[in-house]
Amino acid sequence: MLSGYNYVFPPYSCSLPECLAGKAGLRNDGRSPQAPEPVDIAVTPNPANDHILVQISKIGDRSGQFKMVGLWGQTVFQATVQGNLSVQVNSGSLPAGIYFWALTLSDGTISQGKIIVQH
Repeated sequence: MLSGYNYVFPPYSCSLPECLAGKAGLRNDGRSPQAPEPVDIAVTPNPANDHILVQISKIGDRSGQFKMVGLWGQTVFQATVQGNLSVQVNSGSLPAGIYFWALTLSDGTISQGKIIVQH
């Protein structure tokens, strides 16, 4: 048994048995947890040809990292997000194929998807 270890499941802090039993419900500061506001993210057009437009809004005071990777795990685009973001990615130089994107925010929120590049 793993007694004595604390596992942090943001925004909760509890021992593994407590978390598995559903006894977590308060944050470390004693306040009730609130779900973060959903982020609006658009990665268009899909399929893409010569450019990809990435638009992120409703991020609030959170920060994070937007990343696009190819099928073999190579990073083809990466940006730090502080507030709303609108950026155009040159996909004309990328090989045709499937690419995955992920937005990871400072509060642990993760959004992800895929985009196809065709020429």
